[in-house]
Amino acid sequence: MWFLHAARTENQVSLQAHLTTLSLTDQEDYYEWEIDGTVSGKYSMGLVYQELRQEQEVVPWGKIVWNRGGIPKHNFLVWLFVMNRCPTRDRILGWGLQTDPHCLLCNSGMETRDHLLFDCPVSWLIWSEIARRCNLQSARGWSDSNSQMKALVAGNVGNRLTLIAWQASIYWIWHERNERLFVGGLHHGANRSPDS
Repeated sequence: MWFLHAARTENQVSLQAHLTTLSLTDQEDYYEWEIDGTVSGKYSMGLVYQELRQEQEVVPWGKIVWNRGGIPKHNFLVWLFVMNRCPTRDRILGWGLQTDPHCLLCNSGMETRDHLLFDCPVSWLIWSEIARRCNLQSARGWSDSNSQMKALVAGNVGNRLTLIAWQASIYWIWHERNERLFVGGLHHGANRSPDS
């Protein structure tokens, strides 16, 4: 027997009318999952997620941001840089706020995303040394560096590790920049050679 609350809408009235036409049996209840016409006795969160999420267009930078084995906070920061949403000094000036426009790492160029990654001599020193240790002839500048990382994505485990090292470099360069801004002074030996 069905115990139903009073219907509040026409749809509920229709549903309750339909339910009263169904007869219950003495058989044991069971459930089954059906996705795309395929019945499975086993629940798969991944399949349900794929079914529920809407198709998204593939973006050219997706695999250099969201990659298997990446560190989530590094992935997120790289995504912000790809979208040019990090509060670099040029953006802060664009918001009408007063700030010194110079790069906090080299104190010479105007701090933009493209300068910070990797036109700045300090960030370039860091990334080029890490790239060298990954057996990569590093490309200078944000756009060329992005293109180089996109070319690595489809490759082997070594390429994936190089991509993770690239993301970590971006994260720690941004971290050093923020340390200099909010704490002051030099930190983590960012002006030293990585071999010293």
